[in-house]
Amino acid sequence: MAGLLPIAAASILGLIAIGWPRWTDEAGTTRRRLLMAAAGLAGLVITASELLGLFHRLDFQALTIFWSALLGILLAIGLRNGTLVGGLQRLPTAGRAVANMSFGERLLLAAAACVALVLLLIALQSPPNTVDSLQYHMARVAHWAQNHSLRHYAATYHPQLWNAIGAEIEVLHLYILEQGDQLVNLIQWASMIGAAVAVSVLAAELGGDRRAQLAAAVFGATAPAGLLQATSTQTDYSVGFWVVATIAMVIPFVRRPLTYAEWAGFGMALGVGMLTKGTFYPFIAPAAAIILLAGGLRRRRAVGAEGPALLLAGVIALGLNLGYFGRNLSTYGGPFGTAEWLDHKRAAVLSIRAPVVRSVQEIMANFGSPSEVWTRGLTDAVVRWSEASGFPQPDFEVPWAWNHEDLSGNPVHMLIAPAAVGLVFLQPDLRRRRRLLIAAVGVATTFVFYAWFKAYDFYGLRHLIPFYLLAAPVFGIVVASQRWPWLAQRACLGLLALAVPYVLLNSTRPVIGLRPRTRVVSVFVAPRTDLLFANLAELKEPYVAGAAAIRETGCRQIGTSLDSRDPEYALWYLLGAPSDLLRIESVRPLESLEPLRDPEFEPCAVFCTNCGDRQEFNGLELLATHEHVRVFGK
Repeated sequence: MAGLLPIAAASILGLIAIGWPRWTDEAGTTRRRLLMAAAGLAGLVITASELLGLFHRLDFQALTIFWSALLGILLAIGLRNGTLVGGLQRLPTAGRAVANMSFGERLLLAAAACVALVLLLIALQSPPNTVDSLQYHMARVAHWAQNHSLRHYAATYHPQLWNAIGAEIEVLHLYILEQGDQLVNLIQWASMIGAAVAVSVLAAELGGDRRAQLAAAVFGATAPAGLLQATSTQTDYSVGFWVVATIAMVIPFVRRPLTYAEWAGFGMALGVGMLTKGTFYPFIAPAAAIILLAGGLRRRRAVGAEGPALLLAGVIALGLNLGYFGRNLSTYGGPFGTAEWLDHKRAAVLSIRAPVVRSVQEIMANFGSPSEVWTRGLTDAVVRWSEASGFPQPDFEVPWAWNHEDLSGNPVHMLIAPAAVGLVFLQPDLRRRRRLLIAAVGVATTFVFYAWFKAYDFYGLRHLIPFYLLAAPVFGIVVASQRWPWLAQRACLGLLALAVPYVLLNSTRPVIGLRPRTRVVSVFVAPRTDLLFANLAELKEPYVAGAAAIRETGCRQIGTSLDSRDPEYALWYLLGAPSDLLRIESVRPLESLEPLRDPEFEPCAVFCTNCGDRQEFNGLELLATHEHVRVFGK
């Protein structure tokens, strides 16, 4: 039940933000305050985690005290200044606003709420089961919970250490407080909700009316990759949320100076986004630069006065990342890992044709189909065209796995987003709207910059979630500005209808189990272990049997010898982590991480996936063999 403390604190903070006196009559002010509150809470969680980790107190007791104290402080503040009561009093106002909407708008809200509710139930029912989650997202969370610290440890997979950690820190709090992974998928689900709020704020800032704001939220929330990922512990939706939240906080700068509080909120959101995933950088850099440049050119005389506030934002953003940067510098010699790793992820080439080629590749990858002839033909055409353009990409391949979060294309959104941006330039009445024109330029520039900057990745379609969110406000205003008043509602209903299969038939977390289209039966029927191994069904039997063999020994000091691509978290789950009575450590980590291994750790059992025909392991005899898994013990 302690896992409910962060949810309660976030809810109280949200009510305080709603009830806080308005400092401006601008559209979307209350929603922007909610985004600022989310950024402040995330920044506080990161800061507290770093500080507690320094003293090895990142544990259940300390986090229970932290969240209880925070909840008490928020209640005291909200009751003392009346903002909590004010927030509660304003909730019926929102209900009346919904009642005053047209039938079509209410229908859209109801349909969107149903989608969000079903996704929430899936997130609560399923354990984290994506391959990345098992290999490093949740594996690192389990290690941190055991170590009571964010310090680096002896690992068998470098991304557990050098990949950005922001979303996983938030997951860590829920994991420790709930003493399990029942709530960990909520971070991505909450990111989906927050992103819908943020894109509606952006639409309002660009001059969109209620229809435009609602259309923007629906477009952003119905991208297939996002729907499939909103119930997992992947981090791309979190990246998308922080991208649009950061932009929502700084975009008023285009037309007016920002307050210190707004600059601080911008810095907080920027810092959390930087700490969430490396793909945040190519999305935020061009978008933020265009906004700052547009605001600076319009108010050249006033910009200098905001220099200290902008510096404050930068200091806040950097401060939130100091712990992460410092650990990577100590272990790998660079703030983001090794130079070789960065070169592998980065594809920036100083050529005019390079961003064009990469943009075409990113677009075409979304248009796979069940027809092998079509998909292979499209792949071959892109490969040949890339080579003819001087930038060969022989490993390019158009995927087809429409309901798998790692491979799902977003064909409808990929068609609509460029079309909406193009209409801004083509239609004179839209082109005359300065802020909308700046936004359209920003969306197009951001996509090209991302495609140019990032290396091709077969599994990279999900990385485009931030792009669809950035394009959503433009779509909302464009579709609501057409001469047909019914167009926006019908377009949004169509998007919600197209979303239904992705919600109900997620390959690894389906509401309706429909094999072979889904890998498991319904999440509401399937055992959690089956769901855990949905992506790696062939490993379920040996892992379950190996974990059972260890439990039979009664050993609580367990060593592991794993390959880098093994689903490490599955073993933690099967052995009953988190538990203060259990310790799991790698006894054969990567050679470069050997200095991080605890020399005093002496396992009484070893779970090994790469031991071949060995009959003993450091004095421990072979107890059980299950396919490639070997268990050694006393």
